[in-house]
Amino acid sequence: MGKAVLDIFPTGLCGCGRRRGENERLFELLREVKRDFGDAVEIHVVEYGDKILEAQKKLAKILEASGKKRIVEMGLGPQVMRNLIPIIAINGKIAFVTTVPDKEALYRKISEAVGETP
Repeated sequence: MGKAVLDIFPTGLCGCGRRRGENERLFELLREVKRDFGDAVEIHVVEYGDKILEAQKKLAKILEASGKKRIVEMGLGPQVMRNLIPIIAINGKIAFVTTVPDKEALYRKISEAVGETP
């Protein structure tokens, strides 16, 4: 069995709090993922604030690995981050954007990444 590394770009860049419920659903789902998949899943939640440049660099790598190099070349990474969060990447490639996925869809992608039958 392999391992799935999840890079999570949560909502909250604007600081307005309007998408708080979305983050609550996302983090509840991540707790379930960790409970159900255990050590087969590693979860990295990207931090913003004073680490926003690191977050943008991380997203640029993920976009390139996902075949979106042109977006990075055009310098649109920060706009992508603001407009498409939440973003979930699995093993360095974008899996979900703009919404918290349902549990079944996320579990299916994680299962594929770790080599299990969903």
